[in-house]
Amino acid sequence: METILKHIDLEIEEKGEYTGIREMRKHIAWYTKGMQNSTAIRNYINIIESKKELIKALTEYFNS
Repeated sequence: METILKHIDLEIEEKGEYTGIREMRKHIAWYTKGMQNSTAIRNYINIIESKKELIKALTEYFNS
């Protein structure tokens, strides 16, 4: 999760929140591929629009 959070920050710094979050969707899909319940988190992440929501969803996923 630490790597994903750093990647989110770099994407947002480089491209802004809107575009950075949208691009992170595919990267998070790759990061979570093969993990338990990864389909559910990927489906949910694909509708998220803000960094705050994205971090909340990832935290809940990785803490479950």
